[in-house]
Parts: sequence; C-alpha cells; structure tokens
Amino acid sequence: MHDPAIRAFWEFWREQRRAIEAALLAGTLREWGEPIASRVSAIHPDLDWELGAGLRARLLLCLSGKGIPELRMLTERWRAAGPGDDATFEFHAARPGGGYRPEALLTFEGTGFPLSGFRVAVEEDEERERLHVRVHHPAFAQVRDPARALAAYVALDSVLGEDETERWLGGVDLDEAPAPGAIDLGGLAERVADLRRRATGERFVVLRGRLPVGAVTLATVN
Repeated sequence: MHDPAIRAFWEFWREQRRAIEAALLAGTLREWGEPIASRVSAIHPDLDWELGAGLRARLLLCLSGKGIPELRMLTERWRAAGPGDDATFEFHAARPGGGYRPEALLTFEGTGFPLSGFRVAVEEDEERERLHVRVHHPAFAQVRDPARALAAYVALDSVLGEDETERWLGGVDLDEAPAPGAIDLGGLAERVADLRRRATGERFVVLRGRLPVGAVTLATVN
C-alpha cells in the first residue's frame, strides 16, 4: 500500500536533490515545502519531515513517526528504499537529536518556543532505569493543550533524539509553572547520559494482552 508512494518519493528526490540542496544552503527552502510535504503525506499523512544540518554528513533528511511504532516501521522502510548516506546527505527514520542548542526556536500555532525556555523536573525510576519528567515553557500559556504537548515532545526529540527519548524517558507530563529544582534541556541531556552509563539493561516488565480470538497472551519485555 505504501510502497508506490515510497518509490515516488525517492524518484522525486533523485530528480530534485541538487535543487533542494541548493535551496537549503541558500535559505530558500520554503519553495520546496509543499512539494516535499505532499510526497511525505502520500506515504502517510501523520508523518513529519525535517531538512537541516547533518550530524555526520553536511545535511540531513528525516522522516518521523512521532513515536508511533507502526509509523516507525514505515519510516524504516522509507529509509531502506533510499540511496543511503553520503558526504552530503544522511537519512534518518526518526529525529536523531542534535544536542542542546539554546538558541534554537520551535514554532507551533504561530508561537515561538526557544529551547532555552524549557524547564524539566526529573524523577528517576530506578526499578525501570528510566526518567519521568515534567516539562514547562512560558509559551505554554499562549497555546492550546495539543500544541503544548507537541512542543514538549519535539523539544525533547530535538535534543535527545527520538530513540533516546523513547528509551530513557518514562512519563512525560506538562507543568503550568516550573517546578522547584527544574533544569534546562541541557541538564536533562546530562541526566540521560548519566543514566545510560549506569544502566544495567536488565530491567524487565510483563505485559498482558488479548488476541483477536480472545485468548490472553503474556510477554516479557526488556
């Protein structure tokens, strides 16, 4: 179902890559926003996309399923069908994160969210080797609830990376006001790095579900 749209995307990319690269470097990418967005939406309407500076290559192109497992499988298929990384472009099936850049600005519903404005209260869950966080930003007062949550998750993903956010963060809640002792996103990245160094990787949970035929199934998950 999705494969024709994935093939169409990469055919478009092969034809227009040099023009997109030039526009990105010249700061005129806006003209390519709709052509790229329409081809990403054809793969799945809930996917996000980003073009920007690369981590290893000069530039990157990322498709994100925003933490939804089914969409992550789809973005992995998209990446596998592509040309592969080179010195100019690298391709990601999830937001890779780029570390804490306080000057970076996110915009939702016309409201700016400087990364420097986020404050995070952190509680460590030793049993699960994860961090539960409560996120605040002064701009939360200017937007509705869905945009607040989206801003928080995109900020976390942009600093930690989508996979690291899923792996090391447990509960993510929003705070109306900064909690006592809350830290900035750079401090959160340091807490995650510290937990990564200390984690045993041997924490398991038992999940219980029900199959379509009605039978109960159990799974042990690390």
